[in-house]
Amino acid sequence: MTISYTSSNSKILLIRIIMNRIFASLVALLLSQQCVAKQWIIEHKVEPNYPLHAINQQKQGCTVLQYFINSTGNPVNIEVLASHPVGFFERSAITALSSWQYSPSATNPQRTPARQSIRFNFNEDNGLAVLNQHCNDIQLTNEPSNLDDFNSQRLVMKVDATDLETLEQSINKITLVLPQHKHDALLAKVAAVQRHYDLSDNDERYQFLSRFHQMNYFQILALSSHAPRQFASLLTLSVPNASDVALKKFRYAAKYIAYQDMGISMPQHLYRQISDKLLAIELLVNKNSVSLISTCREINPDIFNELQLSVDSWELISDSTPPKPFRFIFGVPTQRNSQHYHCDPSWYPKHVNRLGA
Repeated sequence: MTISYTSSNSKILLIRIIMNRIFASLVALLLSQQCVAKQWIIEHKVEPNYPLHAINQQKQGCTVLQYFINSTGNPVNIEVLASHPVGFFERSAITALSSWQYSPSATNPQRTPARQSIRFNFNEDNGLAVLNQHCNDIQLTNEPSNLDDFNSQRLVMKVDATDLETLEQSINKITLVLPQHKHDALLAKVAAVQRHYDLSDNDERYQFLSRFHQMNYFQILALSSHAPRQFASLLTLSVPNASDVALKKFRYAAKYIAYQDMGISMPQHLYRQISDKLLAIELLVNKNSVSLISTCREINPDIFNELQLSVDSWELISDSTPPKPFRFIFGVPTQRNSQHYHCDPSWYPKHVNRLGA
């Protein structure tokens, strides 16, 4: 469906700006077919405002949106497929479409949701040919046409955190299908993680992005809001004054953490990197939590993040609270028979040797 908002006389627009200083709302002309598959009929529509900043800069443009009509006849999951020029007409088009109302046709008594696209043109009468270069032949995304399946797929899609822009785009795709309280919770989680990083620093920005890359909605919610601690070539304690906390043997830790709960989970391609070269980690146990302090050698930041996620999920044995915080050394379990831990020679050699005994 294409809707065109045109102005044949720029003086009229100028008069409106001078008199009202508000968006110019122009007459809608329906240029193509009715609703997708004739399942839904438009009952009420609101014309987009021609954005004032676009008028001031003499911009013409077009925006293509995709959306679902849900069972109550409301447009939902509205998102931009294409827009030219970027940043001028998207909000006006989305705001207007959000107010539209549909009713089911006689061929849709079950009120089955439908997916479709719509194009809005904001142009002078003679500018349509130029816009066609940017907004013609825009296809729906390659995703389910069933609303529930579409929403479910967005929740398990893997986030592209190659850079900050792609991370934002991925998060926006997820929040599109969330109710407001879950939308806010996801953004709050991302913001809580971001607070630990200086994104102007290349290394810290990489570490921040690596925490989200290839994760889905549920994995992001499970992320610890604490910053993963990265180390130099000689790994050192990363918790202030941690060296003042007693370093206990593993059997002491087993009094407070059930061994069967000490699971480590990570993608297979990462797990293989520590299966051939066994890894030991240092953990801090407080009254109600277990935290990863350091690793015995430098490791891939993605592996560190997965280790931290796993350790954060460990729970202390009920009714068994340690009298004081303590540390202990833990050998990350693997399926290999090797007992040789590849650790920095200065990293708790006695404890590491005991793990390999």
